[in-house]
Amino acid sequence: QKGGTRSTNENITKNGATIFCEWFNTPIIDKTGKIMAVFSLAQDVTERVLAEEALKESEEKYRSIMESMDDATYISSPDFNVEYMNPAMIKRSGYDATGESCYKVMHGRENKCPWCVSEKIMKGESISYEQVSPKDNKTYQISNSPIFHQDGSISKLTILRDITEFNKITNNLQQAQKMESIGTLAGGIAHDFNNILFPIVGHTEMLLEDVPENSPFQDSLNEIYTGALRATDLVKQILTFSRQERGELKVMKIQPILKEALKLIRSTIPTTID
Repeated sequence: QKGGTRSTNENITKNGATIFCEWFNTPIIDKTGKIMAVFSLAQDVTERVLAEEALKESEEKYRSIMESMDDATYISSPDFNVEYMNPAMIKRSGYDATGESCYKVMHGRENKCPWCVSEKIMKGESISYEQVSPKDNKTYQISNSPIFHQDGSISKLTILRDITEFNKITNNLQQAQKMESIGTLAGGIAHDFNNILFPIVGHTEMLLEDVPENSPFQDSLNEIYTGALRATDLVKQILTFSRQERGELKVMKIQPILKEALKLIRSTIPTTID
C-alpha cells in the first residue's frame, strides 16, 4: 500500500527458535510515482506477544471462575459504575446492568449506600461485613477486594453470599440450646422439690393413720395429702419434660391429662382467657 503497512506474525530463526516480529513495510517511490522497492523493518516483539497471551489466558481463567460461582459477584469502578456482573448477579438483578450505578442495581437505592466501603477499597484494603439489602430484605455476607490495573487504576470486586437461611438455622440452634439448658435447670429444681415433698407426703400418711376418722383434722390432712400427691405428679411431668426420666406407656383416659395440663399452664395464660 502507498502509505505503508504494519503487521505482526510468527517467524522461525536460523537456529529453529520461534519469535514474533512486528513488520513495518514502506514503499520506496521514484520521482514519477513508481514503486521501486519496499523498505521492511522488523522488530522482535516476542516478549510483548507472550505477555499479552498470558494476560488474555489469565483473564479468561478468572472470568471462567467468576462465571461459575454461585455467589453473586460484580466489579465496579471508582465512580460506582458496574463494569462486570457474573451470571449469578445477573440472575439476582434480573438483567445485565453493566454501566449502571452499583448502589441502584445491588440495593435499589438512588444514591451511594451509607455503608459503602469503596474509598477504603481504593486504598488497597479488603473488607467483609454483613448487610441486610433493602432491595430484597435478605442478609448477605459481602466481601470487597481491590483489583489493580496496569494503568494504575483500581476497581472493586464485590461478592454477595446469601446467608439468610444460615442465620435462621443458627438462631434456631441457639434457641434449641437455650431450651435444653432450661430443661436441665428444670430437672435439677424438680429433684430438689421432690426431696421437699417426700417428708410432707410421708408424715401426712402417718398422721392420717394415727388421727381418728371423726377428728376435725381429718379433712385438712386429706387436703394436704392430695395437694402433695398432685405436686408429686407435677414433678414427674417436669422430669419427663427435661428427659431425665422415662415415662411409662399405658392406655389411659385423656380427660384427666387435659385437666392436669390446664392446671399446669393456667399460670401462663391471661386471666381474660377461659
